[in-house]
Amino acid sequence: MPRPDLRLRLRPSKDDGGSTWVSLSGPLPTDAGSAKLRRLLIYLAVSTGRPIRIVLSAADLVGWGERWLRELELIPERHRQIRFRVLQRRAVVSDDQLDLFGSSR
Repeated sequence: MPRPDLRLRLRPSKDDGGSTWVSLSGPLPTDAGSAKLRRLLIYLAVSTGRPIRIVLSAADLVGWGERWLRELELIPERHRQIRFRVLQRRAVVSDDQLDLFGSSR
């Protein structure tokens, strides 16, 4: 199965056109890309004059999240704001475990 492409989306801002909205999404090899991504984030923070807001988002941050946190902490604190978002895994509840009001027993 082919991996999805890394996608960069640029569009003009709505206010004055003097700035550009940037969106980057897609898979990035964790080991190969971390140092290069760190340099890119520092460049963006310096060129915009504002810290980059970074969200580490996963159901389980152990391992993967710790690895990224170590890399991202190498970015000077004035250039980054790191947040964590732990995703809840949905539990599968069978019909016989629900009461009439839809709550699980």
